[in-house]
Amino acid sequence: MRRLRYIAAVLVCVLFFPVSFAFAQQAHLTLFYTSDTHGHVIADADTLGMDLIRGVYKSTPNALLLDAGDYLFGTPHATLSRGKDIIDLMKITGYFAAAVGNHEFDYGRQTLERRKEEAESPPQPMRMLAANILRENGEPLFSPEASITVDGVKLCLFGLTTEATPIRTRPDNVAGLRFTGALDAAKAMAAKQRAEGCDVIIALSHVGSEKGETVTSLDLARELPEIDIIIDGHSHVTLEQKNDAGKLLVSPGAHGKFLGRLDIRFDKAEKKITAMTNALLDAGKLQTYTPDPAVADALALLAQKSERIHADKLASLATDLAGNHAFVRTREADLGSLCADALRVACGTELALINSGAIRDGLKKGQVSRGDIFIALPYRDKTVRVRVTGEELRRILEHGFAALPEAAGTFPQVSGLIVRVDTQKPAGARVVSLHLENGAQVVPEQEYSLTTNGFVASGGDGYPVFPDKEKTVMDFTLQEAVENYLIQCGTDGYGQESPRRILLQ
Repeated sequence: MRRLRYIAAVLVCVLFFPVSFAFAQQAHLTLFYTSDTHGHVIADADTLGMDLIRGVYKSTPNALLLDAGDYLFGTPHATLSRGKDIIDLMKITGYFAAAVGNHEFDYGRQTLERRKEEAESPPQPMRMLAANILRENGEPLFSPEASITVDGVKLCLFGLTTEATPIRTRPDNVAGLRFTGALDAAKAMAAKQRAEGCDVIIALSHVGSEKGETVTSLDLARELPEIDIIIDGHSHVTLEQKNDAGKLLVSPGAHGKFLGRLDIRFDKAEKKITAMTNALLDAGKLQTYTPDPAVADALALLAQKSERIHADKLASLATDLAGNHAFVRTREADLGSLCADALRVACGTELALINSGAIRDGLKKGQVSRGDIFIALPYRDKTVRVRVTGEELRRILEHGFAALPEAAGTFPQVSGLIVRVDTQKPAGARVVSLHLENGAQVVPEQEYSLTTNGFVASGGDGYPVFPDKEKTVMDFTLQEAVENYLIQCGTDGYGQESPRRILLQ
């Protein structure tokens, strides 16, 4: 009997060993990811809140938390500390790495370099990654890459930033820097990381998926099958695609509405990914998780800092004024008209124009606070008054309409003008008629006074640099002009009954 028991034990070990060995060779990893939060870190109807993200992340074994860029700028919570509070929050939430987005530069290069030092210092360092941003001497401004081993699997990451950053922020914010081709940088990083024995290669890619970009995330996925996962930002869209090689491209939208979750099965013996499952999680899908109390306390302190500007009510709106990303970038919007009207009144000019990229959110019906305007119009550049000829004005408008029908921050919102645009004509020849609001035709040789925001006046979004003749930089911002305009005239002059100014056909 003793011999039989011994033989049975040996047989069990022999039979069980292959199963246990095979099980030990299977790794299960989870990537949580966000993008384009733009300082939206406190929970509301459209934002999960960093405390909940931390609660989900710390409850999941073998997990990594990542971001694809544009986190430092966009809300009072972010702007009051010029992004420092956001860095502190991301660190205690547990972010391992984040791509550098174009809006990270909106406080200026020196401030961003301070944020980088704070992010990467102990405790709980967060890596800020960009492989295609170079200093004057050719050295990278940020770390190009980072790696970490999770459950025996070596994960390698690198960051990319849109090549259009120099025209997506004020030019002086990126003076002396060179933004190299994202595709070439990605090829070089992927080849290097694969040669170094990386098991899974992840691109944190703030290049976007919109047509009109020099390189998009779709180009990366199509041309670089050696990249296993591309987590994309910049376009404020949700996205999930697999390329022909079975590699995954994902994007989680904007403003913290979704937390992306990507579950990876990896065979350590075969050195390959065997399965990937992606999901976008909203508040309804995360009800079973408990927000982290330490992060919740930090958010409460942050809310107190900006509470004062939200408490200061300025006016009451009779209707919602839409300001969402896609809406204002493809058509005339009442909020855009309000902004242009406010600038025109503030400077006493005949005309006014802003780019739709200056509008980051809408205004809701009812009481409007200074904080609401801060969120809708977060940029703090000074207003500029200038004189332009009718021909110069036409060229400026043609640039604004060139991307149609695609959404673009260049789309102009105007005051004092009636513009008829034929979108079927080629870019550069779409303005078919141009009149003042009183019906008089704009004369090519005649000069007109015009007010715009400093970003456009300095050539932002690729706009032609406004002529220097009689150019005057004012001592107030678009945000301040809108505040004063609302106080003076409430909802009059920009409501739904206002005549259309931009007629698209």
